[in-house]
Amino acid sequence: MEQIIKPALLRFNEELLFLSRAGISFGLGELDQLDRNARNGEASDSAETILARVNAFLKESKLSDESIAQAISDNFPNSRNYCRAVAILSTTGSESLALEQLRFPSRTRAAITRTIGNSLIYPSILLIFVALGFSVICLFTTPTITNLYEQVQQELPTSVRVLETGRRLLPVWGTALPVAMILFWVWWHRTGKSRSWTWLPGNTSYYQTAIKAHSARLLGQLLSKGCNPKLAIELASPHKRANTTHIHGLASSASGDSITSLPPLMQWAIQRSDANEQSLQDSLSVVSEIYAKSATRQTRSWRSLLPTILGILFGGLIVFAYSFSLFAPVIEVLYDLASPLGGLSDP
Repeated sequence: MEQIIKPALLRFNEELLFLSRAGISFGLGELDQLDRNARNGEASDSAETILARVNAFLKESKLSDESIAQAISDNFPNSRNYCRAVAILSTTGSESLALEQLRFPSRTRAAITRTIGNSLIYPSILLIFVALGFSVICLFTTPTITNLYEQVQQELPTSVRVLETGRRLLPVWGTALPVAMILFWVWWHRTGKSRSWTWLPGNTSYYQTAIKAHSARLLGQLLSKGCNPKLAIELASPHKRANTTHIHGLASSASGDSITSLPPLMQWAIQRSDANEQSLQDSLSVVSEIYAKSATRQTRSWRSLLPTILGILFGGLIVFAYSFSLFAPVIEVLYDLASPLGGLSDP
């Protein structure tokens, strides 16, 4: 097994720091706790801080390679996924595969937040048109109706008083609304994108299934790189807390229980393929695709419902605003005008 010495690990970390400062985020925590990492705000800044600490620790330590491996795992317990990536780099020598392991958590969350962001664009445009339309009514229609009531010396009805209040407060809400929208989009780009949004229907299952798809793909890639099958299963298992002790082969003899820690379809692929490595890689590719499609289906409910509900909400707001602003005052004007005529017609 190839061993990662201190200079090689330092060089790899420096590359990660460079990418992190360029805005590329990494998931350094436990792979099966994406939602917890997101709530804790794990982003490129926190990853940059952890990587800098690891490098400082490596530069200051006088330990052997074997001791460094164990020390990283002991001193940075919240960086399990980083330890797993280092183990992958050690066993395969592939920096791209290790980098993909670190990118997976943030990339998975980005797929969700990108869809949510796209779903908010249409309602935001509708809200802008609602505000513009109501502003026009307050500025031009409301004064005309108010003057009509003043000419006939009638008290303003409720609907007209509401419009008058909206006209007087136009500088307030007309300024507050765009400011609130701008603040929301700033919050979204700084904080909202890093959240997991597990409260949306199907998102928790989406993350779990996406991890299974990643594990199947990772196992196939490890085997194609010549990794020992038992160690590859250890590294690919989504529920195993892999650490850098794998670097030096301390887990090279995985127990028979390792297979049972894999998702069901991965167990089926391994049992079906027996000793045929090429057949196993092909089966794992199919399993990964099945899990990936299943993950997408699990979020289909909110993907279709969210823009629909928001569209109905803001669309209904448009209808209410225009009907209340235009038709209610006109109806009340006609009613007030018709009342004296009705009185004259009485005997």
